[in-house]
Amino acid sequence: MNIAIPLDNNSQLCKIERLSFWELCKLENGSLKESKRYENIKDMDEILDFIVVSDKNDDIEDFLDEGIDILIAPFQKSVEDIVEAYIFRELYQL
Repeated sequence: MNIAIPLDNNSQLCKIERLSFWELCKLENGSLKESKRYENIKDMDEILDFIVVSDKNDDIEDFLDEGIDILIAPFQKSVEDIVEAYIFRELYQL
């Protein structure tokens, strides 16, 4: 499972238009196996299963057009909190 998260300079979830980098999290068997940062989402060689955003008003149309599912993390801000919320199914799917 591959999840991309837009992060700001403080490594906190942010709006896509204000991101500093993307965090690609690879999950296997309910745990985080690898995490890597990219300046541009197009640099990722992996197929993305999900993009995480803070609310449904983020700039997500291009991802929906590509068939990537969107998860909303309304309260979680750090990568660790988002991954934990994903594992425990606490994120909302758009």
